[in-house]
Amino acid sequence: MNKLLIVSADNHCGGRCEDYQPYLEPEYHAALERQMAEEREFLAVERGFGAASDNALSAVEIIDQRNAIRDGGALGVWDIERRLRALDDEGVAAEIVNVGHHLSLTPFFTMLSRPHPSELRSAGARAHHRWFADKMAPGKGRIFGVADPGGCEDMDAAVREVHWCADHGFVAMGCPHATEDKNLPPRQAFWQLIQGGVFDRYPQMKVVFSEVRSDWLPDTLAYLDERFEKESSLTKLKPREYFERHCYVAPRHGLRRCSSGARSGSIACCSGSTIRTWKALGPIHGIGCAASLPTSPKRKHANSPA
Repeated sequence: MNKLLIVSADNHCGGRCEDYQPYLEPEYHAALERQMAEEREFLAVERGFGAASDNALSAVEIIDQRNAIRDGGALGVWDIERRLRALDDEGVAAEIVNVGHHLSLTPFFTMLSRPHPSELRSAGARAHHRWFADKMAPGKGRIFGVADPGGCEDMDAAVREVHWCADHGFVAMGCPHATEDKNLPPRQAFWQLIQGGVFDRYPQMKVVFSEVRSDWLPDTLAYLDERFEKESSLTKLKPREYFERHCYVAPRHGLRRCSSGARSGSIACCSGSTIRTWKALGPIHGIGCAASLPTSPKRKHANSPA
């Protein structure tokens, strides 16, 4: 029987607003005070929605039979010991962790916050990266971060930050434009990576689409391949071939039959194995990723979907 390695492909973490003050440059502390006031407003509304649901208590009783949520397991978003216990209880070997959750507002750069200038978003991203390096990255080699590109107003500084993150427990970088910014060009990440020759220059690069459906894939790839055949292109491979070599998908929802007959919960990846994904309902919400892979530490890290 093959061993099964389970890696969560889309979990989340982040501190409370006040936790970021030691990591934020002093000139941004006044903005952080305003963000803390906004966080109090946000939490009052968020808790109100939870309390207003007639089915909230019965749903928790169904999905939380071990009392992991009701015993405070959700606090693992900023508490490393709780987080590691939750991973053990769920049988998860390691996890890829994005920023942001519904227990606080990460300063300045997540979709839950009000819009902020690009300079402030970059400062908040730097603060989060350093918080993560102190609080989460030491998690016994099991917790790997997804960094945020910030506002990208200074590309040299943005590139330096990418290198810093790579040296401090991060294995991936999100795309710019997670929050609205009219100064950034429209984002067509997959097409731009192909047409810009990025996949050719960096053949080891991996791209993960998370918290999305995957039923768009068959028709989208067929359309891109058709465009490739009809129009001149300087790329070496077809779009579908780039996707199979470079991309993973962690769908947010369960299996659903696509128009082409493919299932959204089962995607053939570049290695030829199958990545099956599902929505976890444990104390720290995320998407699980399971595959039959060798279990040596070196191999684990090399195959983490980052």
